[in-house]
Amino acid sequence: MKGTTSLQPRRMKMTTIRMAVAFLAVAVLGAVGIAINQDAQAQSFMPPDLLHVIDPLSSLKSIPVPEPRNIARYIKDRNAAIALGKALFWDMAVGSDGQSCGSCHFHAGADSRSKNQLNPGFRAVPSDNTFSKFSRNGGGPNYQLKAADFPFHQLADVNNQNSAVVFDTNDISSSAGVFNFAFTAVAPLAANSATDIGTMASPDPVFNVGGINVRGVEPRNTPTMINAVFNHRNFWDGRARAEFNGVNPIGQLDPAAKVAHVPALGAQPEMISLIDGSHPDLALDNASLASQAVGPPLSNLEMSFNGRNFAILGRKLVSRRPLAQQLVASDDSSLGLLSRWPVQGLNTTYRDMIAAAFQNEWWDSAWMAQINPDNSVTFMPSGTVAVSALSNTSASANQFQLIESNFSLIWGLALQEYMATLVSDDSRVDRFLEGHLNALTAQEQLGMDVFRHKGRCIRCHGGPETTNASVSNIVDGLIIPAELLEHMFMGDGNFAVYDNGFYNTGMRPCAGLQPNGQQGSCDDLGVGASIGPLNLPLSNARLQQMPNSPVTRVEFVGPTNRIVADGAFKTPGLRNVELTAPYFHNGGMLTLEQVVEFYNRGGDFANFNMNNLDLDITPLNLTADEKVALVAFLKALTDERVRYEQAPFDHPELFVSNGAIGDQKRVLSDGTGKAIMDTLHVPQTGKGGRTAPAVNFLHTPLVPPVLWASNPTMIFTASASAATKPAGQVLNIRNLGEGQLSWTLAGTQPWLSFTRTSGVAPASPAQDTTLSVSASGMAPGSYVDTVTITAPGIKNSPIQITVRLVVKP
Repeated sequence: MKGTTSLQPRRMKMTTIRMAVAFLAVAVLGAVGIAINQDAQAQSFMPPDLLHVIDPLSSLKSIPVPEPRNIARYIKDRNAAIALGKALFWDMAVGSDGQSCGSCHFHAGADSRSKNQLNPGFRAVPSDNTFSKFSRNGGGPNYQLKAADFPFHQLADVNNQNSAVVFDTNDISSSAGVFNFAFTAVAPLAANSATDIGTMASPDPVFNVGGINVRGVEPRNTPTMINAVFNHRNFWDGRARAEFNGVNPIGQLDPAAKVAHVPALGAQPEMISLIDGSHPDLALDNASLASQAVGPPLSNLEMSFNGRNFAILGRKLVSRRPLAQQLVASDDSSLGLLSRWPVQGLNTTYRDMIAAAFQNEWWDSAWMAQINPDNSVTFMPSGTVAVSALSNTSASANQFQLIESNFSLIWGLALQEYMATLVSDDSRVDRFLEGHLNALTAQEQLGMDVFRHKGRCIRCHGGPETTNASVSNIVDGLIIPAELLEHMFMGDGNFAVYDNGFYNTGMRPCAGLQPNGQQGSCDDLGVGASIGPLNLPLSNARLQQMPNSPVTRVEFVGPTNRIVADGAFKTPGLRNVELTAPYFHNGGMLTLEQVVEFYNRGGDFANFNMNNLDLDITPLNLTADEKVALVAFLKALTDERVRYEQAPFDHPELFVSNGAIGDQKRVLSDGTGKAIMDTLHVPQTGKGGRTAPAVNFLHTPLVPPVLWASNPTMIFTASASAATKPAGQVLNIRNLGEGQLSWTLAGTQPWLSFTRTSGVAPASPAQDTTLSVSASGMAPGSYVDTVTITAPGIKNSPIQITVRLVVKP
């Protein structure tokens, strides 16, 4: 993006800051023997004194919205493209059985459903198809998650990653999608049905309850798509690449990907590559949203019966009325002029919307495209193709109009244009950074200071976008023109190269690549995985190291340079994070308080992941007040337009499957082997939004934990001469709020003892400790001790219990 220098004269690259920190670490450790290749040196360490004058946190309004440089070669009317993208994003007819993109992104751009939302760990190495047992032997398909199930790695002491593990699971809290069907055909338009035809797996080997199928669930938590336009790559593992190939998410990792193009009016179309450099005037950079958009519609866990392709999806949609079974507000910010309110749908067809939005060379041709068995394309004059072939809606269809055969290109760019409008840049933090100093409370300002300094948050969540994985950080930096990779010291103290903005934080165990070349056990490789027809690495660092890499060479990585990628994930932006629980790629944290505790203790699997661990994942030693302040600051990143679904975050009506009727042990069947699903109604909103905000995931933010103890005073009577001690007395310790708290208990006198001195208190039941006294050798009289129960950062903490001992002769 151009022009950022004038907008941010003091902003610098986050990697340079991290490099300077690493430089200081080397100086302190005396690691002068570490060899750094010339390319790493060219990344230029920053003088340590500049660390104190550079502040990369600023209003998101200071950053232009990234866009492909050649977008005008594709889009002829941006507003029409935005309307098309919005209709496609929310239309339930897109999915094989009622799923839209919005079905997993309807709440602040994320998913607030909590029933039938577990995946057992499909991306684990080796893959895991077995569900864990949660509270009261719950869990698995159709389980209703509860607050007490979080975090997914529970410790006896939340401040100590090495304390006893109370509960652990590699299951994923994610989003339910489609039933497990093999695709046969899309329903003909005349059938007035949007449900595809297919053959059901009977039963689904994983997602069934008592042999009755429920919907499948994705293997990663659903991130918000709001502000996703600022990401250089998208998806947690970065597989949605910045260069859009027009066909699938992986850009240059699929060299065979081609689209059809009409070189001149009336001419025969030609198949061209957008990624091999042969048509630089048509290349699509800064287009990771388009790359991301073409993934879900064909995913057999998210939106599609297995085996459907984009051309047949185009055939399903182009002649349809958009949003035909959904209400659209008459004042919808993009679709209002097309709304049929109070009747469902829009007053147009998708063909007309495409014609209004896209340059004719991408959709308008009298030539037909025949897709051959080897996926090559032969173009045929329209008169040589039978009418029946162009109405074939089955999986065997292979002859298509250009508007159908290029539907992946049209889909991706239309959704990118729509999602590029979903920019949340008006939080109270943004206003404060613009100079409105009353926008944040004193506590929130303290939290911002913790975010910038002691908490180290900004080292990964840098810049106005609060993520180092942004276009402005990786492509358009002010200090270094292109910074695709980072050259850093890792948690083990050794030097390595890795993908900028992708970090292993010790969230889940990942042993990574072993010296023998074998892959060690890993819950999820993240950007360390491989993909595509050539099984190429997702990691840009590994791609840049390959001698014959298909991707554009940006930075030299020597053949012996150490690469770290396993278990690393894209750093998400933090605006509206209050609204988008659960957190992390596995959805394993319920509250921001749990997130802060995770980082404060230095992660959960830092030791296991040390070879790939980010340098900054070490204990932070935050005080209770600093933790509370940091959470307050994170909540101040909420844009109220998002909370209330006001323009541009308004949307059409939606009906979302919300678990099957029943529970994890028994569900109702529709008679065909499928469970009858419950439905969540998401009402349409116009540009003015809702009158009251929607409920967050499991009603978060929760009622905060509240410490409670049963007895303010306890009295014991004992005899100094008696051989037996008086009976112990039970003290109940309870959490009156939600979530969990960690407590410790201590007295000051040697005559008082306890059966337990610490614990983790969920919302229920109470935890007991028995107090006992010994008067042996004590003179008659009255003795007093004060027992203090402490739960740092928790309401009502500390609680003091008065224990009185009366010693009789």
